[in-house]
Amino acid sequence: MAADRHFPTAPGRPAAAALWVATHSRAVLALVAFFTLLALLQLVDWSGPRLRLAIDPSLDSLSALDDETRAFEERVRTRFGGEDTVLVLLRREQASAPAPLSGAGIRRLRHLTESLAALPGVVGAQSLATAALPRQEDDTLVLRALGADDEADPGLAERLAATVRDNPLLEGQLVAPDLEAVAVAIEIDHDAAVRGDGALARALIATADAAAGSGYRAHVTGSLLVRAATNEAVAEQLRSTLPAVILLLSGLLAAAFRSWRGVLLPLATIGLALLWTAAVCSALGRSLNLVTSLVPPLLATMGLAYCAHVLSEFEALSREPEYAHPGVRIRQLLRDIAGPVMLTGFTTGLGLLALSFNAVPAIREFAWLSALGVFFTMVLALSFLPAMLRLTATGTPTRMLPGEAWLQAQSERLGRFDLRFRRGILLGAGLLMALAVLSASRVQVGDSFVGIFPEDARVRVDFETISRELGGVTPLSVIVEGGPNSLVEPANLRALDALERWIEQQPEVGHVVGLPDHLKQLNRLLSGGPAVLPDSRGLAKQLMFFGDARTLAGVVDRPRASTRLAMRLTVDDTVAISAFLDRLQPQLEALPPGLRARVSGEAASLARSVETVTDGQISGIGLALLVIYGVLSLQFLSAWIGFLATLPTLLQTGLYFGALGIAGVPLNATTSLVECLVLGLAVDDTIHYLARFNAAAKRCGSETDAAVSALGAVLRPISLTKAILAAGFLTLTLGELENQIVFGWLAAFTLLAAWLVDVLVTPAFMSGVRVVSLWDSLRVNLGRHVQSTIPLFAGLSDRQARLFALMSRLESYPPGHRLMTEGESAGGGTKGDPAGDAFVLIDGECRVWIEREGREIELNRVGRGAVLGETGYFGQKRQANVDTLGPVRLLRFDDADQERICRRYPAVAARVFLNLNRIQAERRSQTAALMAAPEHP
Repeated sequence: MAADRHFPTAPGRPAAAALWVATHSRAVLALVAFFTLLALLQLVDWSGPRLRLAIDPSLDSLSALDDETRAFEERVRTRFGGEDTVLVLLRREQASAPAPLSGAGIRRLRHLTESLAALPGVVGAQSLATAALPRQEDDTLVLRALGADDEADPGLAERLAATVRDNPLLEGQLVAPDLEAVAVAIEIDHDAAVRGDGALARALIATADAAAGSGYRAHVTGSLLVRAATNEAVAEQLRSTLPAVILLLSGLLAAAFRSWRGVLLPLATIGLALLWTAAVCSALGRSLNLVTSLVPPLLATMGLAYCAHVLSEFEALSREPEYAHPGVRIRQLLRDIAGPVMLTGFTTGLGLLALSFNAVPAIREFAWLSALGVFFTMVLALSFLPAMLRLTATGTPTRMLPGEAWLQAQSERLGRFDLRFRRGILLGAGLLMALAVLSASRVQVGDSFVGIFPEDARVRVDFETISRELGGVTPLSVIVEGGPNSLVEPANLRALDALERWIEQQPEVGHVVGLPDHLKQLNRLLSGGPAVLPDSRGLAKQLMFFGDARTLAGVVDRPRASTRLAMRLTVDDTVAISAFLDRLQPQLEALPPGLRARVSGEAASLARSVETVTDGQISGIGLALLVIYGVLSLQFLSAWIGFLATLPTLLQTGLYFGALGIAGVPLNATTSLVECLVLGLAVDDTIHYLARFNAAAKRCGSETDAAVSALGAVLRPISLTKAILAAGFLTLTLGELENQIVFGWLAAFTLLAAWLVDVLVTPAFMSGVRVVSLWDSLRVNLGRHVQSTIPLFAGLSDRQARLFALMSRLESYPPGHRLMTEGESAGGGTKGDPAGDAFVLIDGECRVWIEREGREIELNRVGRGAVLGETGYFGQKRQANVDTLGPVRLLRFDDADQERICRRYPAVAARVFLNLNRIQAERRSQTAALMAAPEHP
């Protein structure tokens, strides 16, 4: 197995860098310590001390609004006020407690309203105790709030019940329909609501609970509460889950490597990468949000994968006597592992950066932040980790790691199984991919924001209770605009009223109120008749003039040109919201000419953004797959091999989306990011497998044997990595947020699917091809002036000549080695020297001779560029003996090699065939002339 691990070691920049790291370990650690100190100075405010990296619980980063839409939302907020409202509901729980509409109940409500209004960050508070209610005084209609004399009135409850009934401005707004609960609507400072001010949220809850007293129960909800709860949940996730993951990973690493190095060094590498990434995030003034909070588990995943490969290779080398010296061992380690790890990091980083074209800010931040973290992880895995291994290593050979011998035996069986049932595995993979695509077509696009909390969490209980009692919580508005005084036109008012009636019939809508409701109530109060719309422009203007200016300011502007229909939805998942918006749009377009309507509000913005996120994610994943395909094609110098190498990743992607469809999990910003994990790990394992496969194919000359050998080399690292990471991600299922729980289960499933593809499908895909890597091509040394000094390569470029060399076998022999023996026939020969092979002399000199009548006759001495054995190559007997005169380096190729070249690089094969035929013709002509000469023996 030792030969399988070693890649070409021709001198070059990678080798020089490996030598520098291997011989300057202390300098490497000094550099790492310097950058770590800079990161700590940036990340930690030592005057506190406290972390400068904050958590942003707002949903703004998930919004894909363009500049025009943002400007529109700002105009709506300026004109009508914002939707940053918190609702506090007081419900009577005991019959012995005073009724909510009684004098004692109103006093309790007034105290609560005034206490809430006095809190810092609260702009205003309104309830039934402070609202301007209509009443008759001296035969005059007035609008006045309840006072102390009203609270002393024994008939207050009945009078208020009559006032509330059938009044959409009060019933379902400030009073529950059953009259057993009353509400306070609190307007919150916009900045405090956006940042999810936790102190204000806690103060609101504490004030409401204190005012509820005995017999009542308080419920508080609103965007401020949801954001604050999200902030706290994410912080708690980082406080509790990350330590649990670290403890779990430590235990599993200890069991796997049985050494302190196997535990501390991977954790230190991952920790440094996270620290550096967090410091850059802090330096740029960015905060973690619901999406970028998933960067740490992603980096832990990739970092552990890199470390597992490095440590496994290090332990394997330590058992070989020629690498007993730590410096030699680290040098060889870096030569073996640097290429695959660098390619993995480069490919994964490009795949992640493909997401930076997404319209959603949080996704773009996730893309560049995770790509930066992957880069840091790659650098540390190739510098800090080897340096630490160099300084802590001993010359004592290590014993085999736990499970290594068993896995080695199983890899042999598994590899042979893959080869034996290759067609069946590939057919099964194709069918599975088709089923996955069919299932993926059922995936819905959507997200839920309160639904991510447990059912018994107070933020969710309060949201659902108030939504049920008051007919919805999630705010949404329809902004209708026209010309000046267009909203006093009776026809336009009737159209708005019809739109309201249609909206209130929709299952997602719990309550809707707009200008028509205000005018109906004012008309009823002023006329004493039924609540109907005014039938003339003059009456409409009069009603708006006499109405409560403060209340109407939130409904219609002064020019009477624009109005807001405010509704509350009973749902918060974007699937239902999007379905409602799709039905609403035709109704808005059917308004009378001159009126333009547009939906406003965070709920609508997020529903559209989720669709945009998903479309962008799918496009980003497609672009990432194309980038991976391009990089792998370049790496292996073949579009076909690049395609084959991409197929396992494509299959794992299909399995992931198919699982979403089967499980009914919606696709959103969180679940779609799990695919980044799939791409990173799939590409990582494929590249490492192909690197081993490449080395093994060159050593044994058989792709089928190489497929088995490569699987044996990578089975333990990939199994170890995926088992440990699956256990680590499953700890996320112990958290509070549903999106984190789903992420944990999906990640664990993804890792299992990826492992099955790695050990079954990838070897079956690759067992029939010869892999040539870009690193190999750059390292192959064929000497200078290849086209003019090696006739077989005439007409080929340097790159094409190196490709031919890599598809053949580059071998070295000492002086006095017999290359060919006269008289051997195709298919015969001794072991290691089958007639039928041809040779191209790259360096050195050979002697060509025959034996006649017991004496040796030297025919020629040949040097660079000579083709030897071409006669046997075409199926004839060897015509002479060939011995090496000194150290030689040559290319050996046969029919199988040429057939592979024909399939992979037909242009190269055609030129080589032409040159070989010309050389054969020239050789025959020279032989005939020699035999015809009189002096010829």
